[in-house]
Amino acid sequence: MKPIIITLLLITCMILSCNDDTSIITEKPPCLSSGSCKYALGLPTDTDDLIVEYYSSFDVQSTEVTWENLTSAVIIIHGNNRNANEYFDWLTTTLASIDKSENTVLIAPHLKTATDINGDSELIYWSSAGWKVGDNSQNTTTTKYSSYAIIDEFISLLSDKTKFPILEKIIVTGHSSGGQFTQAYAAANSNNDDISGINVHYIPANTQYYFYPREERYNNSTNQFEIPQNCGTYHNWPYGTNNLNGYFGSTTPEMINTRYITRNINYLLGSSDINTGGTFNETDCQATLLGATRFNRGENMFSLMETYFENTHTHQKVIVNGVGHSPANMYQSTQAKQLFSDILD
Repeated sequence: MKPIIITLLLITCMILSCNDDTSIITEKPPCLSSGSCKYALGLPTDTDDLIVEYYSSFDVQSTEVTWENLTSAVIIIHGNNRNANEYFDWLTTTLASIDKSENTVLIAPHLKTATDINGDSELIYWSSAGWKVGDNSQNTTTTKYSSYAIIDEFISLLSDKTKFPILEKIIVTGHSSGGQFTQAYAAANSNNDDISGINVHYIPANTQYYFYPREERYNNSTNQFEIPQNCGTYHNWPYGTNNLNGYFGSTTPEMINTRYITRNINYLLGSSDINTGGTFNETDCQATLLGATRFNRGENMFSLMETYFENTHTHQKVIVNGVGHSPANMYQSTQAKQLFSDILD
């Protein structure tokens, strides 16, 4: 039977591309449909492991793979509906259209709430608002995880040069509530400070909430940035650096602001995202101070960077003409494809 086993192993290595150590695989074709690409990441706690489910085009946890063809990664954050599978499929189409599927790992975490876990105590979950802003999980174990820490875990995996020896770029992106997560996470995390040899880029798309590295907000009546009056919560996290949550530890507001200003951020804005119905916040003063529509709020955010940090910020604005609040249309637009292509090349 030994010749048959050796022959099968050789055939397997021809298909999957093994190195001299035949137990290590160096290349596989990507998984391109969410129906076949689901994984679970274990998170150690004081008692048992918690699990966060995610979709991935490559098995980033495998101990039998050294990815010698993967040069980049995209982490896509779902919106309020927590439809990670659909976001994975939308971005799969985008990456395929720019010929990046073979050398880019796409990861779509599913950040669940209590209604998503169906009584499964192993599944980690957050409040419906908390996952968007980095709050701790609500699982019953003593150990809790910030939703931002989940992305930290994935970036840590991708930074492992024994598994990803040539990976050089990571994009974190999200639309709507996922855009809020992405933009605030860009200010909150310390990963950019701790990893070397990898450039991290952030693409928040069509979010209505923005973190501000200054206390001014744009006043449409005076056409300038001013310190708001009569809204005591307007600069609380995630709008600003007051009342920070537990993810930040001893991080100071100055450190957070500096991080945000110097990070690679592209605001992806649909010019027709101007409807104010549905979940659009027209009530809370900290939200209304940001602008009249999602598009307007994105414009104001970039304007603040240009006004106060013109010579120091590394941010850009990309407008998708004629598209409203649609993640599929945003990510599959000509402008988005060009943006992803420019970053990943």
